[in-house]
Amino acid sequence: MLALAGALASAGLNLLADVIKQKGKGFVEKKFGVKIPDNPGELQNPELLVKLKELELKHEEELQKILLEEKEKELTYLATIDRETTRRWLSDNAAGTVTKLVRPFTLVYLLLAYTILAILDQNLIQVKDLYITTLSELLKIAVIGYFSLRSIEKLRGVEK
Repeated sequence: MLALAGALASAGLNLLADVIKQKGKGFVEKKFGVKIPDNPGELQNPELLVKLKELELKHEEELQKILLEEKEKELTYLATIDRETTRRWLSDNAAGTVTKLVRPFTLVYLLLAYTILAILDQNLIQVKDLYITTLSELLKIAVIGYFSLRSIEKLRGVEK
């Protein structure tokens, strides 16, 4: 389907390609009563391209509305994730000292472990790349999660 969407986009049918990527070829065919070829090579047919361009122009507003609805769903989902994360963190902070300190201690532990591995890897011991990669990814997630989401909490006035 991505090859088909790419072929449509390269033929100047960007709106139609985006809707096919979001909703699928079957949805577009059913919604607008048009047959879109499975093979992207068939889009070389000028008559078919003209027919699809006419479809895109005729239903441009509706195609954009479909894309807008999909974007709104995505934004609503992301906002829900942020809200639920903040609620969970507020709940953790209200639960007591141990739960309040888990995130900062995890961050400190990962920073220390990464620093120790970096020092030891200088020639003292050979650390496998798997451990370095895994630890660096965990550290990246922890730093981004702790500092960015903590900043958002502070901006919203959520202080504990």
